[in-house]
Amino acid sequence: MKLDEVIKMRGEIAACERRLESLREMQTAMTSRLDGLPRAKAHTSKVEELATRIADTEKNLAEFYAEIDEKVSKLAEEIFRRVDGMSCTVLFKRYVMCKTFAQIASETNYSEPNIHCWHRQGVKAFGRG
Repeated sequence: MKLDEVIKMRGEIAACERRLESLREMQTAMTSRLDGLPRAKAHTSKVEELATRIADTEKNLAEFYAEIDEKVSKLAEEIFRRVDGMSCTVLFKRYVMCKTFAQIASETNYSEPNIHCWHRQGVKAFGRG
C-alpha cells in the first residue's frame, strides 16, 4: 500500500460530498419552481434524473466510506509494523490522520524541521519494509 492512498481517498470523498451538496441544492431550487400545473409527459423528467443522480452519488459516497475505513486500518497496521519511534508517529499523523506538518509539529511540541526529518526517515523505513 502507498502512503498517500488515504489522503487521495479523502480528497475523492470531499469532492463527492461537494457534488452531492450541489445536487441537493439543485433539487431544492427545482422543486420550489414546480407550480403544480400539468406538463407534457416526457420519458423521464428532470426531477427524476436529479433524484437518480443523488441516489447514485449517495451510493458512491457510502462505498468510499467503506473503502477508506479499510485502507486506514491497513495503512496504520503497515506503518506500525515497518516504522519505529517518532518517525512512526509522524507517518501515522500525516498519512492516516491527514494532518499537515505544521499541525503535527504543534501537537508533538517539536519543530517543523524535526518533523520533516522524522518524516524522511519514516518514508525510507516504510519503503524498506
